[in-house]
Amino acid sequence: MRGTIGEIVAVSGGAELSIKMLDESMAIATACGYKPSEKVLSRHAAAMTAPGSLLTSSMYRDLRKGAPVEADHILGDFIERGDAHKVATPLLKAAFINLRV
Repeated sequence: MRGTIGEIVAVSGGAELSIKMLDESMAIATACGYKPSEKVLSRHAAAMTAPGSLLTSSMYRDLRKGAPVEADHILGDFIERGDAHKVATPLLKAAFINLRV
């Protein structure tokens, strides 16, 4: 996403989108044998939906600077791992395409 966590969750549906992306990520990790604990999921969900948060992803910061982003190396690889286990990742794929444009 192109904004801070606070900006994303301030938009109607932003927090829900963040949670759904976390769900897709959790499904890939689980399918690959690395199921996150409820404590970890809860902590990440809280961080990704914190109103007013100024946190951004490193890829977003690189994008804003005009620097190369690791879309292929991070999201691309992650999506490929999901595909290998038949995990549906429509939101992660949309983010990946957005970063590659």
